[in-house]
Amino acid sequence: RSDVCGLSRRSRWLNFSANQVSRCNDAASIAAAKAANALLKKDCSKYDLRKEGNTWIVDMECISSGISHSVTTVHDEDTYHTEMTLISGKTSTVTTIDNKWPGACKPGQKVGVPIR
Repeated sequence: RSDVCGLSRRSRWLNFSANQVSRCNDAASIAAAKAANALLKKDCSKYDLRKEGNTWIVDMECISSGISHSVTTVHDEDTYHTEMTLISGKTSTVTTIDNKWPGACKPGQKVGVPIR
């Protein structure tokens, strides 16, 4: 549901540091994210995306970001869990993301502006 307008709540753990952010998405912000992803693919000599059941696996080798492997498991229409490993030079970073779409944006919430 990454292409659905509304509120997105993301919990992220990066090297034992956690944060949670909610953000309102509209059609324009979703289109901008897709355009950025298309540019990222151009930077990569390898971009292997495959689906196995309810799991998406991506392996990439990119000039600017290094080598990455991510596994995203879709639990239902509104939630997914991602584990990603990024290797850049001698540094390895592991990121875990849990994302949920709780519904419509909150009244007065600005599109694309994260709130904690």
